[in-house]
Amino acid sequence: MSIKNTSITKSRAFGPGGFIAITEGLGGMCVNVSNSTFTNCTGYVGGAVYLTLGSQSNVTISSCKFVNNSSPTAPGGGIYIETAGDKLVDAGCVRKSSTHVKYRKWMHSSLIQILDTEFIGNVALLGGACYFAQGEVHLERCRFVDNFASAGSGHVEIHEDSTGVVVLDSRFQQNRNTKYHQGVTYSTATFISTESTAPIVFQNTTLDLRTMGESDTILRFSKGGEVEFNDSMIYCPIGSSLTVFNFTNKITQNCTIWITSLQFDCHACANGLYSLLRGHSNGTAPTSGLQCLSCPFGASCAGYIKANDGFFGYPVQDFPPALNFT
Repeated sequence: MSIKNTSITKSRAFGPGGFIAITEGLGGMCVNVSNSTFTNCTGYVGGAVYLTLGSQSNVTISSCKFVNNSSPTAPGGGIYIETAGDKLVDAGCVRKSSTHVKYRKWMHSSLIQILDTEFIGNVALLGGACYFAQGEVHLERCRFVDNFASAGSGHVEIHEDSTGVVVLDSRFQQNRNTKYHQGVTYSTATFISTESTAPIVFQNTTLDLRTMGESDTILRFSKGGEVEFNDSMIYCPIGSSLTVFNFTNKITQNCTIWITSLQFDCHACANGLYSLLRGHSNGTAPTSGLQCLSCPFGASCAGYIKANDGFFGYPVQDFPPALNFT
């Protein structure tokens, strides 16, 4: 199936897929969508696109835009893609006493490629922009801006043990704390949340949280496998530090395996304190140096700093950067 050079607005479905809905259990399906725009589409699951495909399927979505689409009570505000046929080729079993880190390995039956595509302002129960289950997923040169969910991830949700993901030359950006849609306020803006034990790789990718909250989760790997960051950066808002919670450990089910559990959170300076710096990381390691300073007279501080009426700020030092007010 091929769709190209199409613009769809306000397409609605009471079932899956606001505009495209394909269920092909036999597999071997090829889906190509290119140079198309989907705006204000709504579906029960998969706001604009819903694909449930069998093994040996190939999906390519290229040079498309998904804007303000929604799946309020189910996954995938922009797109929902589920495939089948992944096979476990190495269970990753280790001795209970082993300190050697080893992860499960999968052979993926299907390839999903999202290329040169933008997701802006989409909402869903989880996976405000995208939801993926099984297959090997490539997000290349994509842009994700201000997508939201009511649970899970506001941008990309990854389910099933075997779903492998490569994020290449892409940008995630959050400029808003909330979005109001059809009587519901959405506030979960996590960029990626995964429950897959397959590898996830970030290459030359930026995850940029610009909004201010007391605590915001940027990334979550709940029961992951290998996580790799190459030339990729994570940024918190001005006045927030980055904290990485690492609960990676072994668990024993049918055998003993390693599970990666990582959570990247931004924490704002407390009330009465401020910083002019942004917490960030190079790879998975947060950089040190963000220091919360006492709020000077003439300003109000809660992570950020704001001049009170009739006051003006001026810099007084560079390391760390600080202000006074007159």
